[in-house]
This record gives sequence, structure tokens and C-alpha cells, in this order.
Amino acid sequence: LVFAIVLAFTNESQSTEVFSGSFAFIWIFYFVIGLNVQLLGGTISFLSAISAIGYSMFPIVIGEVICTLLIHWRWIRLIMLVLNAWSIYAGVMSVKCSGVFPGRVALAMYPVGLFYSVLSWLVIIT
Repeated sequence: LVFAIVLAFTNESQSTEVFSGSFAFIWIFYFVIGLNVQLLGGTISFLSAISAIGYSMFPIVIGEVICTLLIHWRWIRLIMLVLNAWSIYAGVMSVKCSGVFPGRVALAMYPVGLFYSVLSWLVIIT
């Protein structure tokens, strides 16, 4: 919710469209990631998988707030690449603990890495 609000704050002319689009995008991807963890043999529940991925999104949200409110130079916003790697690492650790078979962790992490990379790119270009 914070991610969608701050992203909508950056574009005042289309704030409702940006908010609803980013909020829906996040929840659709949460659904896909939760379903993916379940199909790959995860032992945690669907909502627990969504919660774990949501908690590992925290560095991206903090980076977005800092980049939107404090940093107005686009080149310095590349710090989001470091925060993206931090979020992916946190996601890998949560998926490993979720009971996904060790040989399938990379399959479970591909959509998570793609999701975090898209969100980081949105922060950099806005």
C-alpha cells in the first residue's frame, strides 16, 4: 500500500491510475508467487508465502520513499539496484525456509526476482 501511494504521489496528473495500476500489479504478482510456491512443493500456506514475499519487499519500499522525497537526481537513484539485490536475497531466504525442495528454489525465485526488478525499475524511472 505504501509503495502504491508513494508512486502515485510522484505523478499528480494521473495519480489514481498509477495507484490502482501499481496496487493491482503488486497483488496479482503476490498471487502468482504464492501459487508458484505451493505448486513447487512449499510446506507453508498460501497466505504465509504472500506474507514472506511482502516482508522481503521492505528495502524496495524504503528506497522508493527515500528516492521520491529526498533524492531528485536520477543517477543517485541507482541505489535501488543494491536495494533490489537485498530484497531478492531476503526473498531467497524466505523461500528456502518455506519448504520448497532444494532443487526448485531457483524456479521459485525467478518470479520474485522479476517482480522486485520491475518495482525497482519503476522507482528509478519515475
